[in-house]
Amino acid sequence: MGGVSLSEINEATSESLLIKGLYITGELADRDFQCGGYNLSNAWITGLAAADDIAQ
Repeated sequence: MGGVSLSEINEATSESLLIKGLYITGELADRDFQCGGYNLSNAWITGLAAADDIAQ
């Protein structure tokens, strides 16, 4: 595992709680999933959350 601690990320937007405007998406976050596309799903979901927050 490894990556940015989840305690440092706004789960709703994927934005860093330490650096405004920095988004932690996909495998940059400290998450570990089983095989079977879960990492891809996580990358898409966090990317969409970041894009939606940036667009607003």
